[in-house]
Amino acid sequence: MRLFEVEDTSVTELEQELNRKYDLESLSLSIRNDVLYLHVIIVGQQGQGTGSAAMQDIVDYADQHGLTIYLNPAQPDDFHGTTSRQRLVNFYKRFGFYENKGRKKDFRFQGGMIRDPR
Repeated sequence: MRLFEVEDTSVTELEQELNRKYDLESLSLSIRNDVLYLHVIIVGQQGQGTGSAAMQDIVDYADQHGLTIYLNPAQPDDFHGTTSRQRLVNFYKRFGFYENKGRKKDFRFQGGMIRDPR
């Protein structure tokens, strides 16, 4: 069942639904050329499962629409509560993301992490 229709430049409905469902501090997504870009996701309280649930919904949406997901894990930042880039990399790997380097390097992107649709 598709909850949303894919738009060329944005996924406003998905952002609104996830913000309503999870009360996120910030979420920014866009779609371009069959790639869903996750620009920002900030949850209020870490360790409550909110980020995992929201990420699972994003992954499910991308899979339903055959979209690759691209993101760039944040650097440590006291303002946003980011304490460890490696912790974020490990978090995203749980959802099937891989680092964009080595044999898996996709030259459409500079660095970051990628998840292919399933």
